[in-house]
Amino acid sequence: MTTAAPWHLHRALTPIVGQHLTMTFFNLTLNGTVVRAAGDRLTLHVDSRATCLVLKSGWEMSTTYALAHGVIDARFVVTKAHGHEVHLQRLGSAQVQQRRRTPRITAFVPVLMIRHRPEWLHPAHAWATTVNLSLGGARLRLHDSAEGVPDELEVVDVRLSLPLESVAATATVLVVSADVTRIRFLEMDDHDATRLADFIDAGLRQPHRADDVTTTPGAR
Repeated sequence: MTTAAPWHLHRALTPIVGQHLTMTFFNLTLNGTVVRAAGDRLTLHVDSRATCLVLKSGWEMSTTYALAHGVIDARFVVTKAHGHEVHLQRLGSAQVQQRRRTPRITAFVPVLMIRHRPEWLHPAHAWATTVNLSLGGARLRLHDSAEGVPDELEVVDVRLSLPLESVAATATVLVVSADVTRIRFLEMDDHDATRLADFIDAGLRQPHRADDVTTTPGAR
């Protein structure tokens, strides 16, 4: 494993397909859903056709949206508008507005927690399920800890069983209680961090999660 904080990954900061955006041009507000996204080009299906009709090529619009990295600021220029569709091209580079604020989604992912002690012949195991999850860490509910629960500030290995593949990380235990255990991710290789970010981004496509942006214990 390498010490590679997931929120420092060099991932594209383009909005994801299915994400709802609010864009502004002075006092004009444009609401739409991303239907195509490739590199610095974006196509929105606009909620109001009347708003779409007044748009002009060359107008510069700004927007803020959430990705697994955190909250992103970006500027786009209108290249074409017709019907309910607006075609945009990003101006410059998108900026991470707040790295400490990362989206946290509700997700029930099985977790295997592996504990190591120098005096133990074999590692101890505990099983849990995430209650919510971010790139910084997770809130867990322990449900099988016959070999003992972890101590606060203990460093453990965790394996998260995402739908398509498992993700491994080293984490530190922040809180242990009867109801919840909180962990912060310390180390995760780039491949696993990318898979986790993809999983969180997919969760953000659901409208009721799009604005679920909270400060998490592990976000740095």
